[in-house]
Amino acid sequence: MSDVTDTDKVYSYLDMEAALCIYEWLIEDVLPLDSKHPNAKAWQTYYDSVGSAVLRYNTAAEYAPWVLKVYDAALEIDPYGWENYVYDWEIVPEIMSKVEFIPEPMVNSDYDAVARSVLTTIVLRRNDASTET
Repeated sequence: MSDVTDTDKVYSYLDMEAALCIYEWLIEDVLPLDSKHPNAKAWQTYYDSVGSAVLRYNTAAEYAPWVLKVYDAALEIDPYGWENYVYDWEIVPEIMSKVEFIPEPMVNSDYDAVARSVLTTIVLRRNDASTET
């Protein structure tokens, strides 16, 4: 993880937007004790061990740049893959669901592989939704 004392980094608007979306997702959907998210317990344990300041910092320094790289890779693979999806409520959470815990949150640097996995999940979800109607 990044050093919390690294204050020289300059963040772009997209970095901050991604970081805020990630943090909102964590606070509202993953960290509540009654969360149904598959990695909720791992995120809760991590949060309990590092606290909110480190979680916020890592959201901006580690996860937001990763989300943006996966997002861009997915656009290269399928420019319409995100069509009709909301960035902060659906896309960012779907990408963040690919974070692995070994034992702390780890991101996969193979952005194309993560992007393909996310796009596959989205296609399957769309197909399931279209068969329900």
